Amino acid sequence: MTKTIILTTALATIFVVSMLIAPSWSAGHVVLEESEVEVENGATLEVEIEVRAKIPKDESSAFGYAVQTTGASKVLVLITHVPAFDDSAFDDKKGGFHTHVLNLKAPASPCPTGAGNFEVDLGATITDPGYKNQVSDKKVKIKDVPIADLGDAGVETIAAFTATVPSVTAGVPDNICVKVISTIP
Repeated sequence: MTKTIILTTALATIFVVSMLIAPSWSAGHVVLEESEVEVENGATLEVEIEVRAKIPKDESSAFGYAVQTTGASKVLVLITHVPAFDDSAFDDKKGGFHTHVLNLKAPASPCPTGAGNFEVDLGATITDPGYKNQVSDKKVKIKDVPIADLGDAGVETIAAFTATVPSVTAGVPDNICVKVISTIP
């Protein structure tokens, strides 16, 4: 009887501890560990990003990685499909990631406000350039990005983020909310 109680208590403790720890592990794909940026021939940019945990490719949530070169305009992003709508003709069918160059702005309702929150400026031009990318295990690579598309080659920040679409009208998002999870200057 004593052995059964001890075993049951030990299993319950392991379960509770695993439930507390699991969220930090599961979000590790948006925790940046390191990055490397190379300018090739003064004309193109190549970015490699490494994260804490394996990058999921199941498209169950929208998240991605951003390269900021000129403030909030012309931000290069590599993102999964936003589940609320089909947002790219250039999707990598194996991993569901694709690139955009877009502008960000201060968030308005219904997007959350405060530090680390932004909104995609849907009124500005959003390009869907289809830059070469590779997502494997804990690494992301974006290759052959023309510097002219980004304004300049001076990378200011690399970020990992989540994205939500609070509402969609006629298949088009009304807002795309962005929450920065981690950055590397």
